[in-house]
Amino acid sequence: MVDLRTTYMELTLDNPVIVSSCSLSKNIDGVRKIASAGAGAVVLKSLFEEQMDIETHEIEQYIGHTWHTEVFDYIRNMGMQLGPKEYLKLIEDAKKAVSIPVIASLNCISPRW
Repeated sequence: MVDLRTTYMELTLDNPVIVSSCSLSKNIDGVRKIASAGAGAVVLKSLFEEQMDIETHEIEQYIGHTWHTEVFDYIRNMGMQLGPKEYLKLIEDAKKAVSIPVIASLNCISPRW
């Protein structure tokens, strides 16, 4: 039997097959299928900057014009610093569900972030 172990970004992989961000890697069932098919690692479906921006705007609607500017800035930046809760939960659950490395993916379009 041939030893296919390798390293990628300081992660030890059983083999060099990495399933990249795709519709199969957007939920736990898909991540489990990827692992059981023998992949060496999985890249979760990308989180897009636009998604974080939408979540932040939803919170901003509750901020009144009388709020302190530092609070407003904190809330506005929160989406970019923390990301949507659902994505963080997906990362946590995926890492618990499989033994292969799970790699998160963030896709930004603006130089600001």
